[in-house]
Amino acid sequence: MLGTKLERLELEMVGNRSLADQAVKNAILEVFLAHPKFVPEQWGYEDRGGDKFERDQALEAIPIPGLILHYRRRRGIRQELLLVLGKRPYVDWKFAPPPESDSWPEIFGIAEELAAAYKPDFGLVTAPIEMKLDPSNDESRTQYLMNWSADCSPVWYRKQGVAGLGVRTIFGPLTADQVDRDRLRSLPAPAVVRDLEWGAVLVDLVREPWARQMSELRASWVACMKHLMPSNFFTKATILADGNVQRELPQVPGWDPGGLVK
Repeated sequence: MLGTKLERLELEMVGNRSLADQAVKNAILEVFLAHPKFVPEQWGYEDRGGDKFERDQALEAIPIPGLILHYRRRRGIRQELLLVLGKRPYVDWKFAPPPESDSWPEIFGIAEELAAAYKPDFGLVTAPIEMKLDPSNDESRTQYLMNWSADCSPVWYRKQGVAGLGVRTIFGPLTADQVDRDRLRSLPAPAVVRDLEWGAVLVDLVREPWARQMSELRASWVACMKHLMPSNFFTKATILADGNVQRELPQVPGWDPGGLVK
C-alpha cells in the first residue's frame, strides 16, 4: 500500500482438504513452480534450514501427517510457506519484510491461484502496518482491527472467528453461503467482488489494492463491515479503553467458519 510502512504481507487459508494428501500438497507446489521468482530454495520439516529444493524430489515426497512442512526462499523475494499437515489444515505464505511493490500484482495473482489449488473454506491476504494503538482514535482502532481481523492459525481460528475482511478475502463455498452470496455481491464500492470458478467469492477492498493509499482501504473496510455484520457470520470485536480487544463469537445455529476440527 502506498506511503505505508508494513510489517509483512501474508496469505492465510484454512480448509477441510488434508495437506497431508500428496496430490493436494503438489497442487500447491505446482503454483509456485509456474512462477520462477517464487520457487522455494529450501524445504523440510525443520523450523530452520532444510534440504535444497529440487522439483522432482519435492513433488515425489510423501507428507508426514501431523508435522509442518516449510518451504523457504532467501534470495531475491524472501518468503516462507508453511503447510500444517494435521487434522487442522492451515496454509501460511508470508513475506517479512514485505517485498518491493512492483512484485505485488504477481503475488496477488499467485494468491488467487493458490486458493484455486487448495479450495479453502476461508482465506485472506493481510498487510499489517507498523503502528501503536491509540484506543481513543477511530482511525487507529480501525487500522488495528484490519491488522488482526482474523488469525487463521489452528490454535486461534475457531476460538476467535473472523472479525473482518483482509485486503483480499476469499470465501469458500461453505462460508460464502453462510455470509449470503447476495450480501457479498452487493458490497458497496469501491470494493470489488468476483465469483470464482470453484464456487468461492473473492473480495478486494479496492481494485488493485497494492496501488492505493491505506486510507482508501480503511474507508472501504469500514463500509464493507457495516454491510456484512448483519450476516451473523463475523465476530464482533470491540477495542476497550485499555487497548484490549473483546471478541464475541456469533451465537447463531449452524455457525461454522469451516477449516478446522471442532
